[in-house]
This record gives sequence, C-alpha cells and structure tokens, in this order.
Amino acid sequence: MLNQTQGLGGQRVPCWHWLSRTSAVPTAAAPARHGFPPTSTSYCVHVSKVSISSIRTWAALGRPRRPVVSTSSASGASNEGWNERKEDFRGQGPHAGQAGGQQAAPPTPVQDENGDPIVPWGGAKIFQVMALWLLAYVIIGQVVLPIALTLLGIDRDAMSIRGHALLHLSLDVSQLGVTLLILWQTLKSYKPRMLGFFPVRWKGWWPLAVLLGCAVFPAVDFVAHQSISWLPVEADGWGGQMEASLSMGDWITNAAYFSVVSICAPIWEEAIFRGFLLTSMTRYMPTYLAAGASSLLFAMCHFRHQTFLPLLMLGSVFSAIFIKTRNLLPPIVLHSLWNVYVMFSLIKGNGVY
Repeated sequence: MLNQTQGLGGQRVPCWHWLSRTSAVPTAAAPARHGFPPTSTSYCVHVSKVSISSIRTWAALGRPRRPVVSTSSASGASNEGWNERKEDFRGQGPHAGQAGGQQAAPPTPVQDENGDPIVPWGGAKIFQVMALWLLAYVIIGQVVLPIALTLLGIDRDAMSIRGHALLHLSLDVSQLGVTLLILWQTLKSYKPRMLGFFPVRWKGWWPLAVLLGCAVFPAVDFVAHQSISWLPVEADGWGGQMEASLSMGDWITNAAYFSVVSICAPIWEEAIFRGFLLTSMTRYMPTYLAAGASSLLFAMCHFRHQTFLPLLMLGSVFSAIFIKTRNLLPPIVLHSLWNVYVMFSLIKGNGVY
C-alpha cells in the first residue's frame, strides 16, 4: 500500500505525488497542481515507469556533484585545476578578485602572545625605509631648498623674520608629506593599517598618560640646561631665529612657528620613529630594547650633541607611552606639548633649543 500524506484541500494524497509530476492526476475535488487539469470525480493514483524514472532522476540531481578525476597520468593536473577553480570561486585563491567579481579577502593579522601584531616585513625593508627617509631629509634641506631659493632669486640671509618662519613651515610640511609618502609607498603591499600597525584611536585612557608624561618636562629641561656646562656651546640659528620672531609678536610669524613645532614635526617624527622603527625592531629584539634603540636614533637624528641627552629622555618617554597605550596619538600629543613648552621657554629667554 502506498504511504499517504496530507495533500492540498485537506485531501489524502500519495507520497509519490510530491516527488513526480506524473505520479498523480488531480481531479475536480482537489485543486489543479503543476498545470494538470481536473479529469474525474475520483482522485486516481497512477504509478508508472515514468514516475519511477523521474524519482531516480530527481534523487540523482539532489546529490552533490563531484569533479571527474581521471585515472590517467594527468589526474594530478585535474585535481589541481579543480582545487584552483574552487579557491577562485571562494575568493581566496591566487586569482581572487578576478573571477566572478570576487574581491580579495583582507589580510588576517597574526598576533603574539600579548595580542600585538607580528611585524611581517624584515630587516631589508627597515633599512630601506630609514635610508629613504634620511636621504629625503638631507635632500630637502640641503639640495632642494637652496636650488628653489636660487631659482626664485631669494637671498636666505636677507630674508625677514617672517620669511624665515614661513620657510621653516614649508620645510616641515614637505618633510611631513615625504615621510608619509615613503611609509605608504614602501609598506602598502603589507596593508599595515589593516594588520593593526600605526594605530590611532581617540577613545581610551591615553589623556591620563599624556598628563603623566608632561610631569617629566621639568626634569628634561633641567638636563638640557646642565648640558650647556657639560658640552661645548653650539651656535643654533634655528633657536635664535625663533626666539627673535616670537618676541616681535607678529601673529603670522607666531602661527607659522606654532604650526611647525606643534603639528608638523610631532606627526612625522612619531610616525617614523615610534610608529615604524620601534614597531619594526620588535621583530628582532624585546620591546624594551627596541624602545631604547629607537630613542637613541631619535636623539641622534637631531644632529646636536647638546640636546642629545634630553632628547634621549624624551624619546624613552614617548616610546613607553606608545607601548603602554598601543596608540600613536598619545606620543604625538605629548611631543607637541613638549615643543610648545620649548617655545614658551624661548620667549622667556631661558631655553636652550
């Protein structure tokens, strides 16, 4: 006896009706199904060879299709071709983003036991970035600037105080743009921001860390003044020009110098020394050694032996805050506040920078 199940209109119909269009012929007592017209007053069941073959056909179609693997010597190639097409379909293969409009999946960050991302680039990339940055730093100040002033017919020694301020602003804006361009161009293939590098977050407890960092400013200033007696005095045109400019009270000059020391310089210096160099060196040494090494290079790259010790102290503080908060914004803000502190020291006439 055929199994019965509940049909349309409350009728009891054979289970075959749900599997094959030819298994049942609806009548006037039941609604027409699949486009078949009603034929009689009784509900007839007709199971034929066509019904059985249809059931087998639908059952076969319901099974998952498998790739045909040849048993010949080319079977390995067939398998590889199938796997490649399967990966392409999922958007994870070597041709992801090209087949079927799929886009390549974003890189998955690899983290260490502390939850920090592991640096994917090696020592050659670190050397490349730092060499390009140092070369650009020298070329902009020692080659591009003199050539530009010569072409414009400007005598640097005859420039006004406002002119010197605007010149320093243009130099730092250029250095900021070149630094960010070098970092982006050399590291873009790694997608560092997607991996968690160069983190910038506005939320968190980092303002408290910045306030604690400001507490070391008097100690750093004390060491800076002691360096005068420990080391021979150097002529500093930058500090003298800034001090004379700030004492004039010209708002354009003051705004230019303020932009240099509080916006441009902190961003590009922290991006290269803390965001890139410190982070990259953790691939080869413990974090505290990477912080010390990056702080040492930070102090050396200012090219003044009188400011070496205070800048080494500042670099260590900036590095500690960056490591503790895992955020590049706090050292940038603290660096900016230190430079503003130096500006006010120059206005008072007791600064050494």
